[in-house]
Amino acid sequence: MHSDRPFLEAIREQPDDDLHRLAWADWLEERGDDDRSAFLRAQLVAARLDETDLALDALEDRADDLLAAHEDEWAGRVGDLASDLGWSRGCIESATLSADVLLDYGDELFETMPIRHVRLVAREEDLPRVAGCPWLAGVEHLEIANASHLRDAPLQAFLSSPYLGRLTSLDLRGHGIEGPLIQTLIGTGILRRLRRLDLSGNKPLGDRATRLLAEADAPNLEWLGLDGTNITSLGLQSMLFSKTHPALRVLHANMALLFRQGDFNSGRLDRELLRTPLAGRLTSLTLRNKALSSNALETLILSPLASRLTELSLIDTSLKGETEAGIIATSENLSGLRRLDLGSNSLRDKGARVLASSPYLTSLVHLGLSDNSIGGPGIRALLDSPVLDRLRSLDLSGNHVGVPNVTALAKTIRPRLLIDLQLRSANLDAECAAILAASPAFARLRNLGLGNNNLGDEGVRAIANSPHLARLRSLELDNNGVDSAGAQALLDTSCLGALRRLSMRNSPLSPDERMKLELRYRSTRF
Repeated sequence: MHSDRPFLEAIREQPDDDLHRLAWADWLEERGDDDRSAFLRAQLVAARLDETDLALDALEDRADDLLAAHEDEWAGRVGDLASDLGWSRGCIESATLSADVLLDYGDELFETMPIRHVRLVAREEDLPRVAGCPWLAGVEHLEIANASHLRDAPLQAFLSSPYLGRLTSLDLRGHGIEGPLIQTLIGTGILRRLRRLDLSGNKPLGDRATRLLAEADAPNLEWLGLDGTNITSLGLQSMLFSKTHPALRVLHANMALLFRQGDFNSGRLDRELLRTPLAGRLTSLTLRNKALSSNALETLILSPLASRLTELSLIDTSLKGETEAGIIATSENLSGLRRLDLGSNSLRDKGARVLASSPYLTSLVHLGLSDNSIGGPGIRALLDSPVLDRLRSLDLSGNHVGVPNVTALAKTIRPRLLIDLQLRSANLDAECAAILAASPAFARLRNLGLGNNNLGDEGVRAIANSPHLARLRSLELDNNGVDSAGAQALLDTSCLGALRRLSMRNSPLSPDERMKLELRYRSTRF
């Protein structure tokens, strides 16, 4: 590995310059390491392509197959010290690290790989020491893991570190922070550099802190997360009217907060949201947990805001059947959508068929229809629809899937493009698992969610021994009646070589079985 060091040092200093990575690929090829060279080249080309480009599929498959065969070798000590490894453009660029590992082995980690994205697992008492770690100087994206539920003071001390000069993305989800932390982000100059800031799940964060953020100079901020906080319509309006966030395009907050209960009508929607300065730039919109009338939905979908959207989430907004689905399906304004989530509504089969007939939703790469009481007619209409032509992620959780519809899903050609399929709480049993496992249509899947079904040991055995699921990186089997026989099948299989994240919550396994699964699959949740 030492002979690779000049290339890795150059990549670390200029991580966005592909010339250093291509030079490394040439050097590897000259020395007979064809697989590593091919992996680098495949990921480099894939990174330049749009996610709807069909050429992406073969490149991803080639790279992932090579990675499955060589990941332990190529990761080296990084694989021993870190978890949740993320490979990008031929290198490990993201990892989850504990504070102790960062402090004790930072030099070994960052000299071995150009790690730019760090999920830091730290306790309050760790943060002063970590703040003095010089290896933070290479970190561009930092997430402070929410297991420790930190408050303002320790995070303020940490964010005053002199080594955060490259930081452009900061994830502080799920803590207990308030206004003082916002003051620190402003005072240290971090906020001016950030392109992405996620404060979601900080329940004490309220309108005062949000107004402070809205008035602060943040010229580069493009993405802001405020979901699950204590802000009200006043705080949200301060962001919508902010004049100091010229680059902001994505505000992850529930826009339904702007409207009083029972007052979600088209007139207020127009005044309170669609005419605000930020609405002229937003590319992502979320409305949830409040009924959206047909008139209000039509006002939204026909507005100039809708024509700019690439992401639209209308979750638990009481959308029903053909009428509301038709407003969405027949609007040319939505032809630029890449992600559409209509979870927890009542579209049923009629609504699904209307969506399937849309000529304007053919650029979707993600479609979320969880908990919509959709059954066979709706699912089969979607499978025959051009709406799924470019789809890479599909969520049918909580619908009436079962054996007939799994069979239809397995027989259609389009799921071969899918890399993410979610079928939680979908009335699946061991027979359904066997159908999924036997179909080459799912050979591209990287993420498969099967939680809250009734697969049992027999179903898990079928999944574990499927030759078509060899590219899976993440598998969820929570609440499936799995015990020792299913665990043993997962331990014995040679078919899941790429799997790195396994979830088996509420499975009655012994401590020894859990330990073995954790060793085998690295990141395992029980």
